[in-house]
Amino acid sequence: MGRKRQVSDEQILDSARELFIDKGFEVSTRAIARHVGISESVLFQRFGNKKQLFFTSLAPPQFSVEILDQPGNSVRETLENIFVALLRHYRNVLPVLLPLMSHPDFDLKTFFEKQGEFNDRRIQGRIVAYLKAEHEKQTVCVYNPEAITALFFSAIYGMVLFERLGAQGGVTHEATLKAMFNACWNGMSIQK
Repeated sequence: MGRKRQVSDEQILDSARELFIDKGFEVSTRAIARHVGISESVLFQRFGNKKQLFFTSLAPPQFSVEILDQPGNSVRETLENIFVALLRHYRNVLPVLLPLMSHPDFDLKTFFEKQGEFNDRRIQGRIVAYLKAEHEKQTVCVYNPEAITALFFSAIYGMVLFERLGAQGGVTHEATLKAMFNACWNGMSIQK
């Protein structure tokens, strides 16, 4: 019977993620092992090699589009909730994606195939389908749901990137977020 693991794989991945985000692929496996409190050989026993550890530890968090399936919310509330949820999500994803994309072996198509649920196109597709359905019900006026969805994602990506770069003190103010959402909403809401 083997010894009980003192450090879980998840603890190793958390430490590796922290160091890869902070220092990039250049961080040594020795530094990662020391940071988590294990030997370098244990690190390799569990994850094979540094590249495997890098890509495994930097798997982005998943995003659920269940918010689109919640009954009782108005279209505006649903879209605002999506906007805020995506912003929170990409605040967690961008720090992970930046070092990933800088690795020479990174391939976006392969990455999306492995991530499945993370796939932005799938998330965008669900939002587009929601907007089309609401347009059919005449609750919103959206002649091009793909463009509105792209606008949402572009605004969110841009805000998160600027925050990451330290613009506006590293955080977009809530009033700015609401103004951005309102600009989108005012362009598609049906005036009564």
